[in-house]
Amino acid sequence: MVQPIQIYLFGDQTYDVNARLRPLLSDTNPILTSFFERVYYAIRAEIARLPLRSREAFPRFSSIADLLFRQRQGGLNPALEKALSCIYQLGYFIRLAFHP
Repeated sequence: MVQPIQIYLFGDQTYDVNARLRPLLSDTNPILTSFFERVYYAIRAEIARLPLRSREAFPRFSSIADLLFRQRQGGLNPALEKALSCIYQLGYFIRLAFHP
């Protein structure tokens, strides 16, 4: 008997990430919480490595939730838009894989 295979497709950016990522940020799964904390610090570190003039294109933010709020208010730098999409997709996968 053949075992069914699950395939996860990453990369679709045609949906509203904001509405889907917000509930994930509230999830109490410690693995997911750790993922979001590490992603936040990684994004901040990458922005800090940019030259000053390039950093000015990015808003100040204190969390992933803060980025979502800023996105709802009028958009973000395209790099952060793509980052939020990736964060949602990986976060959703983590939730599926490690949710009790």
